[in-house]
Amino acid sequence: MQDGFSISKKREKFIPGYSVFPLLTLIIINFAVYNGTRLLTDEMHHYDFSLVVDKHISLMPVFVVPYLLAYVQWIAGYILISRVGKDFCYQYIGGEIFAKVMVGIIFVLIPTTMRRPEILVNNYWMKMVDLIYKIDPPTNLFPSVHCMESWICFRACLKMKSVRKSIKIFVGILTFTIFLSTVFMKQHVVVDIIGGVLIAEAGLFLGRIIWKKKQTNQNIEYNKI
Repeated sequence: MQDGFSISKKREKFIPGYSVFPLLTLIIINFAVYNGTRLLTDEMHHYDFSLVVDKHISLMPVFVVPYLLAYVQWIAGYILISRVGKDFCYQYIGGEIFAKVMVGIIFVLIPTTMRRPEILVNNYWMKMVDLIYKIDPPTNLFPSVHCMESWICFRACLKMKSVRKSIKIFVGILTFTIFLSTVFMKQHVVVDIIGGVLIAEAGLFLGRIIWKKKQTNQNIEYNKI
């Protein structure tokens, strides 16, 4: 009994109880949006949003490093967001959920694709690129979920009072490098990056407004008692 209580307390310190439901909801929606939408759009016409500038961007395999580091950023970012406080968690995780729902709608209404370069798998970097290409087909590109997730983590980091300025600068540089990695890995085009940031901002706006409105309504109900 004591051991179970101890484990619960440790889990509570790592991921607070109030954040478990929104985090699980986020994981489920993420899977549904990124994989489920492909079942609906597989036979649909897919649009290519490549611009002239995209034709001049060559594959740079070394960018596989920041591309994969994005996953570390997201995991660390959302754990930290969940630990700041309930209001902060619900605003940012809620904003992420709203953004992901909007992404899902866009994926279904405007399916996108792009032409990837032919690659020669002759070194470690190219093996990593080839693996990513095999795992992640060139669909569901606009807006870029990679950029959207990283931008939300960066925006949340900027608001965390406990995070040092040097760390915030590092996260900003990492986020910008992740943006670059999406095009230099030929996983996305420039328009996808812009779309990812705009959708992230729209989701954060909704998360902030809706949570504040809910808090206001709760205060009104409390004052009536």
